[in-house]
Parts: sequence; structure tokens; C-alpha cells
Amino acid sequence: MLEIKTKALEDVIPNDLTMLARLNLYFTKNPSKLDKPHNISVSISTDDGRTFTASCTMNFNQ
Repeated sequence: MLEIKTKALEDVIPNDLTMLARLNLYFTKNPSKLDKPHNISVSISTDDGRTFTASCTMNFNQ
């Protein structure tokens, strides 16, 4: 079983991202504008220079 790590995204260090099976983002507060969807992208770069990016659209008004 994998350990679940819960911390603010700004506190994540490279070792936290090693061998991620799945990544969940938890927000500690809502954005100031809730009326429109927000696009969120996360990029991870490997030691050999490759970059992987995933994006999603979040509706905070629900």
C-alpha cells in the first residue's frame, strides 16, 4: 500500500513526487472569482529533461 501524502502544493519537494500512482489536489481556499471555471495545469520535469503536463478544469462554485 502506498503512503498517502497530504501537504500544500507549495510545500511539495521533488522526493514527494517519486513513483506517484495517483495525484489528488486539495485546495485550502477558494479563488476570489467563483463564477467561471478555472483551468489548472501541473507540469513535472524528469532528470533527463522530459516534461509531462496534465490539465483539468475546476468549478469552485459547486
